[in-house]
Amino acid sequence: MKRLILLIIAGVIVYTKFFIKECEFDGKVTSHDNNGVLQYIYNYDNCVPHGTWTDYYPNGIVMRQGYFKQGLQFWQKEFGNDGNLKKEQLFETDSSLFVDENYIKEGRIYFPNQTLRVKTTYDNDGNGVGHTYYLSGNLKSKYNHKNKKIDGEYLEWWDNGNLRVKTVYKENLILSEELFDEDGVSKISREEYQQKVIGKKELKEENGDWLWR
Repeated sequence: MKRLILLIIAGVIVYTKFFIKECEFDGKVTSHDNNGVLQYIYNYDNCVPHGTWTDYYPNGIVMRQGYFKQGLQFWQKEFGNDGNLKKEQLFETDSSLFVDENYIKEGRIYFPNQTLRVKTTYDNDGNGVGHTYYLSGNLKSKYNHKNKKIDGEYLEWWDNGNLRVKTVYKENLILSEELFDEDGVSKISREEYQQKVIGKKELKEENGDWLWR
């Protein structure tokens, strides 16, 4: 009988050791590199992300910061190593810990001087509206998303407020396109359009490809 009891106790100990894992993180968790430089500060509640998570650059400036509540991420901000805000995202409250683009409710990207550059909003189905802006703060473009794809009318304006692009999309595919000179009336070719925006330093050529700045 004693032998049987001992075997049962030993079995319980083995099961507990190998099959029941203790919570590795709880409360405030801090990490430093080999030189003692702060890398991040995360907050947990019984192994579940809860509270503010902050990552740091080697110079001590915040690189990224997000907020969780019982494992659900509500928002995230990204900063340059100069401390300026580069990007911020607002997530759906039912998103998972490792969110993907399908869960972003609102996103914003900024110019180095903190002026808003891009703003997008989505519903749970990936439908929404996007806006881009000039460094001056003037509206540059407006477009619609359907299932995370550009769909419908895409409009773009010169910095003077006149229309310069009118394109119709169907799930990221261009159905029609019209390009206008800075007067917003005279139509121009794609080549003329590219030369004009290059002159305004909006486009640059790299390895034979045109890239937006």
